[in-house]
Formats: sequence, C-alpha cells, structure tokens
Amino acid sequence: CIYLPRYLGQPENAIMSAEAPAVPRGEGETVLVFSKPDQKVRNLKENPNVWLALDNTKDGEDVVMVEGKAELMSDPSVNTTLPEYAAKYATQLSDMKWTAETMAQSYTEAIRITPTKFHGYS
Repeated sequence: CIYLPRYLGQPENAIMSAEAPAVPRGEGETVLVFSKPDQKVRNLKENPNVWLALDNTKDGEDVVMVEGKAELMSDPSVNTTLPEYAAKYATQLSDMKWTAETMAQSYTEAIRITPTKFHGYS
C-alpha cells in the first residue's frame, strides 16, 4: 500500500496518512495514485511534497519510504480503468462489489508522483 500524507491545517502542520491505491508508471520512474476529490487533493495544490510508505511484503514488515513531488493530472483518460490498475486491484474491487468503472466515478483525481529520494529501513 501507499500512504499519502495529508496536511490538515492542524497545529504544527500535523500529518495524517491516507491510504491511496497506486500503480507504477513507465519504467517505475513515477507512481500513479487515484483519490477522491478531498482534503488531500486540496492540500497537494498548496504543497506538492509527499512521502510514500511502500510495503514490499504482504505483512508490512519491510517498508521503504519515498520522498516525491505530486502532480495533479488533468487528463480524464487517466483513471482507474487503466489496464494495469484494473488488473492489479481486480480482487479488491471484486471484494467490494465494485468494478474499475464504478471506482472511477468516485476516485476522479489522478495524481502522478515522481520520486526524489528513497529511504530504506531495516
């Protein structure tokens, strides 16, 4: 999973995490995240700097932190119906009784994240 920090305007810029479904793009040089048009999207318009927590295991024991720059995309053809996204999340969508098309109706914001720095922890 990828967690996209949200700055909520709380004292001292408190950070909360929001789970965001994502897929790598190209040769892995960017990550594509889909979101509802909510607070995190509004915050990204003010500050495009993000941290991603990438779990390369199924049980969350080996996390890689990635700093990056987020860009809100304006291309309506970039949505959850993209073949690589629909294939990656087919089981989860089915479990929720959704399709990639029904998810695209709510998760209308495509966010491209370009990594700038990687941090590994052991």
